[in-house]
Amino acid sequence: MKRLIAILFSPFFFIWGCVAQTIEDITLPHGFVTYSRGENYNRELCRAEIAPGMTFDEIHATERLITKKGPYGGDITSQISFDGKWVAFARSLSGKDAGSGGNNYADFGNWDIYIARVDGDLPVEPIRIAHGYFPSWGEDSTDKKEKTLYFSVHEKTCVCKIKINDKGEITEPQQIVGNIPEEGYEGFIFTAPNGQFAAYRKSGAVYTYWFEGPNKGKSILMTAGCHPHVSADSKWVYHANRHAVRSDGSARGEAGAGGLYHYGSSNDMNWFVTRTEGDNTIINKGRESWLCTLYATDFRFDTEKAVKISDMAGFIDIHVYDDRASHKAAKLNRKRHEKLMTQGFTSAPANTYKGISKEMFDKLPINKKGEIFTWINDAADSRIINSKGEFLRSCRLVPYGLAHLGKNGRMRLAGGSFQTNDQETLDAMTVSAKKQNQITLELQFVSFSNKVSGPARIASSSKDWSSRNWTIGQEGDKLILRFRTPQNGINGTNNEIELGKVEENMPYHLIISYTPGMLLWCLNGEIMQSTSLTGNLNNWENLPFIFGDEWSGERRWYGEIQEVHIYAYAFSPKQMKDRYKSSKKTLSTLLPEKSTRLKVLILENSAEPSVEQIKEQGYSRCLTTRHIRIIESENPQLPAGKELILKEWIVLGLQKINNRKKGETYTLQLVDANEHRELQNEFTVEGLSVFDLPVYYNQSIQ
Repeated sequence: MKRLIAILFSPFFFIWGCVAQTIEDITLPHGFVTYSRGENYNRELCRAEIAPGMTFDEIHATERLITKKGPYGGDITSQISFDGKWVAFARSLSGKDAGSGGNNYADFGNWDIYIARVDGDLPVEPIRIAHGYFPSWGEDSTDKKEKTLYFSVHEKTCVCKIKINDKGEITEPQQIVGNIPEEGYEGFIFTAPNGQFAAYRKSGAVYTYWFEGPNKGKSILMTAGCHPHVSADSKWVYHANRHAVRSDGSARGEAGAGGLYHYGSSNDMNWFVTRTEGDNTIINKGRESWLCTLYATDFRFDTEKAVKISDMAGFIDIHVYDDRASHKAAKLNRKRHEKLMTQGFTSAPANTYKGISKEMFDKLPINKKGEIFTWINDAADSRIINSKGEFLRSCRLVPYGLAHLGKNGRMRLAGGSFQTNDQETLDAMTVSAKKQNQITLELQFVSFSNKVSGPARIASSSKDWSSRNWTIGQEGDKLILRFRTPQNGINGTNNEIELGKVEENMPYHLIISYTPGMLLWCLNGEIMQSTSLTGNLNNWENLPFIFGDEWSGERRWYGEIQEVHIYAYAFSPKQMKDRYKSSKKTLSTLLPEKSTRLKVLILENSAEPSVEQIKEQGYSRCLTTRHIRIIESENPQLPAGKELILKEWIVLGLQKINNRKKGETYTLQLVDANEHRELQNEFTVEGLSVFDLPVYYNQSIQ
């Protein structure tokens, strides 16, 4: 028989089994949450209990009013002291309708700080502490007689602190901890529990400003966003663009189940609470809010939904009791999370991987493999032939700008893009996605640079920078997914997923599969998952494919791509593993080839046509040949004095490049042209007086 534990919450009484489970086998802790219930002027500060095995209805039934709302409307930004005895919050000084409803949260100078005792009978009369906003408790609020309470004073752009005893009396008067730099300042000051820094908004982005510690005097950029929360251990900053960033900027976590606004982290750093519904248009309104697991390390910040708390909550926080039930929940959940990270995800919900029925095979515009689109390289068969043997279409990609074919006919992105506007292909993806409500994307790529941002577009089905079906991008060394659903927005940015890290010149095989509520991906054989993406694919549009940039430009990516496949069904973890194993041979061909650095003298140039002449002949790119002599070399097989024929691009995307003059010297990185058969079908100028010399190819563009 399981041992039952009884816990008394005045005036409520609960019993739970010590191993009771909830969503996805997650064990709940023993604790409570506080939040603002309701909308605008009517928001009231409430408390609800949490215990292992409780459901949403049971949690909702424990809801109690902490204190009656103030005379001018709702009480917000509640923060629980680390010992669970007090809650600090902001109370409006006057009723205003500016912004999204009454008591606009962005009216930063219009609030006072109050505290209320929450470990006894409720409701209680709150105690006014000072004028200010965004309260947060110090590390010393664990169980000491005196506690530090931090808050911001918007009018002075500063952080202040006050000491409070267990009676709610001020024992040390208000002091200024430090001032936030005024340049670009836009409010939202939230102070870390360790008191060393505060997170704030500056020029449309979230920064941390450091009063003490190793970064004293520095402002460190997190990412674009607002409304920051500093985690209970002072190591992470989570904010309203659904980004979790290390407070010193050294790492970035995945938002996971985190919402756009209103969040808190537990004192033991194992739990995260968030309002999951709504955006800044309803910032002053309570909406659906959830308790989530939190897995935080020096490099990870992962959250996963556990149980819904309320349908009308905002500005939520959580306290977890330091008892056996909470310790056990934390241990079980961390063990579960680490197992999923190392062993893959094999317990997906029923019908997650539906595949394609025989009936659908006959109806969908796909081939026998279930592919909507296939482009291995420029030389491979890219035809879509259905299960009846009927030809449907060819999958073509056309280079634009400085993009061109690389070794083995793959895409080489060097400041341009490969595109397809074929309407049949675009129709096929949209029709298949909407009918199947699932999709898989697969490609192989190598990145030449981590100095890209935007994110830079590796592959995308999009219209411009603000509208897409999906985008695989690179932000610095991070691999990013933006994915459109009704819940995730037309730009796919409500929940931007970080897929992993990218090293320069390292080949990667990536598979991404989606069914509503389940995103699964495999990066070089490592399988990961997120349940934070929800919604169907019914809002997808016929948007063209583009590789290496966005249609509006300014999102350039530098690297090579091959083996692009889009499937009309979601892959299982096993299918992903099998695909990765079978791709290793072709993946290795993406390793950058060895080149030789040479200093050369131009002896002769072929006569070069003008851009207009090339265009008149129906071409947009052109190679030339040059007679060169090696002046300096580190390769004994290509010694100084040896003469070669140089082949290189002089026009790409109808742009003139690589201008070189006879009699001048240049330093080049050359490879054997015989290894680049893709050049044989390119328009090439050949008018040299010599022709029986070894031919070398310069891939760089100047």
